Amino acid sequence: SMKIDTVSIFILKLHALIELGDVKKLEAEFESRPPLGSSSRYYSAFLQARGKFLKLKHKYEEAKAVFELTLSIHQAHQDSLEMATALLEMAKVEMDLGHYDSAALHIDKSKGIYLHTGYELGVANAKSALGEMYAELGQIDLSVDNYYSALKIYEKLGARKDLAVTSHELAWMYFDQDIDEALELLTRALELGRQMNNQLIEATVYNYLGVLYYEKGDYDNSLLAYKKSLWLFEKLQLQRQLATVEFNMGGLYEAKGNQLGAGINEYAIGHMYSLTDQYEKAREFLFKAKNRLESIEAKTDLVNCLEYIAIYYERINQTKEALKY
Repeated sequence: SMKIDTVSIFILKLHALIELGDVKKLEAEFESRPPLGSSSRYYSAFLQARGKFLKLKHKYEEAKAVFELTLSIHQAHQDSLEMATALLEMAKVEMDLGHYDSAALHIDKSKGIYLHTGYELGVANAKSALGEMYAELGQIDLSVDNYYSALKIYEKLGARKDLAVTSHELAWMYFDQDIDEALELLTRALELGRQMNNQLIEATVYNYLGVLYYEKGDYDNSLLAYKKSLWLFEKLQLQRQLATVEFNMGGLYEAKGNQLGAGINEYAIGHMYSLTDQYEKAREFLFKAKNRLESIEAKTDLVNCLEYIAIYYERINQTKEALKY
């Protein structure tokens, strides 16, 4: 029926925007959602998207409640694979909350279901989640073991996207230990991203490469990688990710002793934070930039910085302050 098609398209769109991490567009989509009808399948798919959206907004307790509801729906229908997926999502939220014991239990249950049903992709996803958990706990060897087991399964199944994402997650583990291994993993992830024409993966990997070259003291290649990452994130209109790359570039300019570059960078980051409603950080970076640019008398860029400060004050409804700039 027509309604079902509309709902399918709506849910597919939500998941695509979640993958991009586009909070602004997601908010608009949730506002204009079509009636979901009585299908529990659509309702639980909608809930899963809602939980991931709340997670993107750092509302972890709310996300957890949504995933618990999703799990109970799948339990009622005895849909074991969907239960395993919901358990993995809950595990990730528990990690965000710092509840690693609960996360480990959820991952274990989820992995058990996947093994029992012979669903290899699920097993790999569970191992990848364990890799992430052990990385956060600083247990690098266990993290690497689990990431590598996941990689082997993804490779066997030809799951290129998962292979690319796990490769660049694994690369982080090698930054301090074996930088050449990290470079190899990132190069591979980049190649996979290109093959799939997945610009989000490419942009993410270029940002990692920027950090890696910076660690090696190769500032020219670092800057080149950051610029490629910025260009792609700008194309995808992802403000938060742009702020991360800008932040990393700031460290590079500082290291090169480029005060002007560092100042421009700081007000760009401040403006990004302002646009994503992270006002404390916005204020911190905008005023840091203002002081730096004043100290080196960079008049043209100071004007731009002051314009961004005015926008910041407008966004927090302090029009009087805004007029001073």
